Amino acid sequence: MNSPEKIVYARRSDIPPYDAVLTAVGQPLYTSVKGIKDQERLFCIVSLESGGCGILLSSDLVGREEEEQALLTRLVALLGEGNDTLSWVAHADGDILSTLARSSEQVLDEESHTEIMRDFDRLIGQALASGASDIHITDRKSGTRVEMRIHGYLEHVADWPPGKASTMANSVYRTFGEAKAAEFNLDMMATTNMERTVKHSSTQEKVRLRYTQTPVNPNEFYLNLRILKGMHFTKYTLDQALEMLGYLPVQIELIKEIIERPVGATIIGGETGSGKSTLIQALLECMYQDAGGKLNILTSEDPPEYQIVGSKQIPIDERSEGGIKFDQALALMLRLDGDVLMPGEIRDQSSINAVADGALSGHRVFATVHASSAVGIIKRIQNIGAKLPTNPIDKETMASTNFLSGLVHQSLLPKLCSNCAFDAGEALQRGLIKPSFVDWAYDQFGSKSDNVRFRNDQGCEQCSNRGLTGRTSCAEVLLPDETFLDLVREGRTKEAEDYWASTERGMSAVDVAKFKIGEGIVSPLDAANFVTGVLD
Repeated sequence: MNSPEKIVYARRSDIPPYDAVLTAVGQPLYTSVKGIKDQERLFCIVSLESGGCGILLSSDLVGREEEEQALLTRLVALLGEGNDTLSWVAHADGDILSTLARSSEQVLDEESHTEIMRDFDRLIGQALASGASDIHITDRKSGTRVEMRIHGYLEHVADWPPGKASTMANSVYRTFGEAKAAEFNLDMMATTNMERTVKHSSTQEKVRLRYTQTPVNPNEFYLNLRILKGMHFTKYTLDQALEMLGYLPVQIELIKEIIERPVGATIIGGETGSGKSTLIQALLECMYQDAGGKLNILTSEDPPEYQIVGSKQIPIDERSEGGIKFDQALALMLRLDGDVLMPGEIRDQSSINAVADGALSGHRVFATVHASSAVGIIKRIQNIGAKLPTNPIDKETMASTNFLSGLVHQSLLPKLCSNCAFDAGEALQRGLIKPSFVDWAYDQFGSKSDNVRFRNDQGCEQCSNRGLTGRTSCAEVLLPDETFLDLVREGRTKEAEDYWASTERGMSAVDVAKFKIGEGIVSPLDAANFVTGVLD
């Protein structure tokens, strides 16, 4: 191993000619070295024009021989793993090391930006063509793995060279992010929305994306792109919009009764990616349309995902010094003469206060929460409130007829391709199911068991060889009555759930899933992957 030269480069121009700074953001060695503390100030590795590599150590390490030797050993080993030749090791001023890294990033943008954007747009176009909801990119030392969530399932779609995701993230975040941090850093968590127009199925399509990045162990980089492919519902009646989303007629009637109540909160629950935002968009746009535009609808969102026609959407920005904070927006909404308020997700003191204050002051309020069922929404809100200094939604408030208008829990099930799905007999013959499934179908549906279909895992041309053509709602819609609210007030939540399930219109997620199985819309095997108890 070469020992560091005694010379300290005080000027960048003194450094021997080099092609690139390999440890800069987006360059091949960035992911490999980002776990080393203060990397930008302690060292950099350059690719020399004459061949081989040079290691520049910060002059701050002079006199700290043990620390310097440990760092140098790690860097030499790293070069050895990539079969890179070490030509020399020297010292340079720390400011020079920072300048080298930043200048390399700028050169990268200038030389590769166009091709990076082409790759990015091709990736988005592929996601749109596949019906993907999310793109997952994990940048590892061994390479970059690209996956897409298509019809609810995660698919591995590509492998990229190491560092490509970091390079793309660096360029995309800086160029298109709507809410950017002052400086980009792959070691930080960051979220922003962005908008692109990409070629898809021979047409140009505008699409919004939610960009989220985070470092993950060990020294890896993870990027998620959520496809916010919204649609506007103003040309549809509420019945049509909800039917498009997969709601059953009895559920549509319940939702209409819920939103026709003049005051109170409608809480929509579900997991991440279950379509809560799309449902709220459909409800608000159809309400605005039905009222002839005579509704003042106010929302606060961090950040707004979709443009909701007829709504005044207040963008939340907790990160920027001059941005609108959640507390400010929620207080503002109550002073803006709104008819309908949508304060976003219930997650903390501010949001739970906004829902309570809005509903109890005579407004119609819509909010979301992460929950596992319709009745689970009540439990979830109670758990959130119990951890807060003050809880404005206690059992008495929750059970008030002026507070709770309705509860909707939504999940999504993969929808079968009607062109290539198999009936039970063919699925059995092909070895896709066991004989017990044939018996199960008959026990559940009797003479209608012939309608039950199973996914063709080879698919056909119409479904891009997946056997699936999208997703459909599997929802629980709960319109509280006095008996239900009395049980909630007494803390008898399980009994409240049992009572609701026993009513004529009390359809659980299992009931809805089985209905769609019986209609040949959903495979029992797919439904069982997303709804517990379907095969019981």
